[in-house]
Amino acid sequence: MLVSGKELPRRILLGIVLILLTFSVLSPQAHSGGTILFDNSHGEKKSVTDRGNNGLSKLKEEIEAMGYEVRVARERNFSLEGVKALVIVQPTAGFSQEARRIRDFVYRGGILIVLSDPDPEGNRAVNSLSREFEVTFSGEAVIDPIYNDGDPENILIRDLLLGREKREVTVYEACYLVSGPSPLKLKPIGKASPGARPSSATVFMEGTLGKGRVIFGCDSDFLTNRRISPAALDFIKYSLGELGKEGGTIPISVSLPTKFGMALGIIIALAILTLFLISLRGGKARVRRRKLITEREAVPEEKDRKVSRKRVLRKRKVRKEEPKRIPKKAPREERIEKPPTEIGPAVEREAIKEEERRREVIRPRERPETLVRDEELNKLLSEKERITKLISSIESLKDELGPETYRDLREEYERELAEVEEKIRRLRGRR
Repeated sequence: MLVSGKELPRRILLGIVLILLTFSVLSPQAHSGGTILFDNSHGEKKSVTDRGNNGLSKLKEEIEAMGYEVRVARERNFSLEGVKALVIVQPTAGFSQEARRIRDFVYRGGILIVLSDPDPEGNRAVNSLSREFEVTFSGEAVIDPIYNDGDPENILIRDLLLGREKREVTVYEACYLVSGPSPLKLKPIGKASPGARPSSATVFMEGTLGKGRVIFGCDSDFLTNRRISPAALDFIKYSLGELGKEGGTIPISVSLPTKFGMALGIIIALAILTLFLISLRGGKARVRRRKLITEREAVPEEKDRKVSRKRVLRKRKVRKEEPKRIPKKAPREERIEKPPTEIGPAVEREAIKEEERRREVIRPRERPETLVRDEELNKLLSEKERITKLISSIESLKDELGPETYRDLREEYERELAEVEEKIRRLRGRR
């Protein structure tokens, strides 16, 4: 089947669609958003492997449902290679050399989430890390007698700012954050009410360093299996870049297929592309073959046209080379002069008379006298009219001509007029 000019773009588009469908079907979505690493090497009291009420296993399941791979670091010299976010929840052991490494991880574009409760031992441990960012977790709990969940220590954060959106979340026995001069662009995203003690205490804080982000929270109980809520999940989604923030929406990582799925997808895509190219090449070959057949069929007709044209040109050339035929003029008849014959005097006189009659000019016939008289009368009438006009014209120029000149001209014109009128009367009297 021939591939027409309109069908070729359709075939190319069909091949591209088949390749994209292959990748979309064979690319698994699990663990496609990146790696989230939970630290469990600094004596953290809450773990994602704990399925109890105070564990974080439900949080792990929710994060995996978002397309992330969740890993746990059990040794202090854990690697941050390929990790998108590091989560540290209520540590009890201090950070020494790891603090500088974690700061560099954030600066290169990583996300750090640090959550802790008002515990003296825990606060000392977490502050050994947070001071790298000029942030301190206080050991004092926030009390809110008005906005709480039945207990003044279970305070209600009514305006948890997650980008452009606000959420309401309850935190349980929360401390507060204090920030000093820092290279980070720190800002509070969750505060207690003005009636709390301390007033408007900062419970959640966000900042940026280099290409990365840090999020500090003074409570970890709101993420446990017993108390996790949609608002708490929105806080995690925002921290991981899944919710919009000020200035736009944070892009979600593009899903990538696993090694097996990628290899299988590439193989199938190459097979489809090969079949498509073979079909396209076969179509082009058929087009060339049809074109050749058409040209061969058209050869005799073209040859006949060329032969006939050669003949015409040859005939024209022959005609040009032939000399022009000049028509011969008929020869003039030679006058044969007859020798003079002797004639008599009477015959000679008759011939002379005949010659004179032939050469005689015919005189015009004389016109009748009446016609001559009429022509002369017409001339006189025209002269009379001319003189009359002259007399009228000098009347209008009387002042310019002067009295004497006017009188002389008038007398002259009147005299000429009287003569012309006299001639007219005589001619009319002769009729």
